[in-house]
Amino acid sequence: MDLETLFSASKWGILEHLAKERLSPLELAERLDTSVANISMQLRLLEAYGLVSKERMRNTKKGRPRLVFGIRKPFAYMVAAEEGFAKKSLIELDRHRMVIMRIWLEGSLSPAHQAALERFFLKNESRLIQQPFGIASLDGDTITITVERQEGLAPFSHGAVSVIPKKAGAMLPDIMLNSNDRDGGPR
Repeated sequence: MDLETLFSASKWGILEHLAKERLSPLELAERLDTSVANISMQLRLLEAYGLVSKERMRNTKKGRPRLVFGIRKPFAYMVAAEEGFAKKSLIELDRHRMVIMRIWLEGSLSPAHQAALERFFLKNESRLIQQPFGIASLDGDTITITVERQEGLAPFSHGAVSVIPKKAGAMLPDIMLNSNDRDGGPR
């Protein structure tokens, strides 16, 4: 199967839902308004490419095990093209690449904001990669980052990024660039 067909609208819908939570084929069919047979076929293809995994869970309502699916590992399907170069690839993402992808794909960031955040992240990666952090606000040219722990972050001279510690009990921002989830990877 060609990679383009792997990311059809129906498979993409499944991946979007599974990125939020593990779901059974029946739950996916209900949310996507389609048949369980169609969802099962799509899940088999996604599983064959290593993008989703299944797990047997005990179903407390009926006493029978049920199958739930989730994203197997972080990945990106990338297409790059310029004069003299064109390439597409399915890439597995480690924590570093996942944060960079989140910066690139965040729709509220200008290219200048993206560049400033990338430089800030690269300079402070060893301290940031192990803790949740995200964009607290965008105010003109200034980006305010909320971090769990501010100790040890290198001074950042770009001026476009300021860092504030997360207040006790405060919610983390909606625009998360790194967080710890069930498998320890970025969300």
